[in-house]
Amino acid sequence: MTKNLPQKAFPKFPKCGPSKWWNANRILAVYIVANPENKDKTKTELAEMFGKNRRTLFNYEMTPWFTDTIIKIRKQMLASDFPEVCNTISRFAKAGSAKHIDIFLDLIGESPQQKQEIEQKILVINISKDV
Repeated sequence: MTKNLPQKAFPKFPKCGPSKWWNANRILAVYIVANPENKDKTKTELAEMFGKNRRTLFNYEMTPWFTDTIIKIRKQMLASDFPEVCNTISRFAKAGSAKHIDIFLDLIGESPQQKQEIEQKILVINISKDV
């Protein structure tokens, strides 16, 4: 069943909860639920994707390690897009977008005072370009 799913849907499996609880079906279920491409699907549709019914999915979701694993997998999936997102934020920040500058400075961990000084310098540069 897992052979038909895209490889990106299977980042390294984070182990949450007791190892004996996890079997191939539950691992497949957690990846199907975690996959952002499935966000608009109903619980019934998701359960059918791994060959079970909605009640089985509900039971899986009642275990804390199932939910914890979904969160870890989603973070792994998002992390693979992080460099591209950073490049986009940087590009808009360089173009003078105040919102993107703020996000950029948060990403690099600048203090509020340092952020204000940098934003003022960028504002001066942008004003001098317009004159």
